[in-house]
Amino acid sequence: MDRSSVKDFIANHPCVDHLPAVGAMTGVWALGLTAAPSVLTAFLEGLGALAGLVLAAATFAASMLAQSSSRVTVLLREKYAVVLARNWNSILRAALLIGVAALIMLLLVDAQTRLVLVSGAYMLVLLGARGWRAVSWFTATQYAD
Repeated sequence: MDRSSVKDFIANHPCVDHLPAVGAMTGVWALGLTAAPSVLTAFLEGLGALAGLVLAAATFAASMLAQSSSRVTVLLREKYAVVLARNWNSILRAALLIGVAALIMLLLVDAQTRLVLVSGAYMLVLLGARGWRAVSWFTATQYAD
């Protein structure tokens, strides 16, 4: 499998983003890492804010792509409609759900510290992967002309 086909596979399948997130979650669990509740609270607040930023930026980028009248962008939208929809939906949904989950986990910090840390590691890496995916799609479509 050559490099371009690997990149195409990753671009066509947003579920691949879960692999490094599962790795981070497993690593935190296996290493037995812990954190003080005050540190976890700050981490979750930052994670929620980052999720909001990714959601805002991805919404902006997706709407720019949808409204673009550039000839190349119109062709991209027509040819790759399913792939684009799959990617943008995965990005927007992940950002929204991670933001909500971070707020819910704030309620669990004192009672379930380890669960919050493991889940937080998963969500941070997944959000980073989805943010990277959003930037990659934005760049690919903006500079296609």
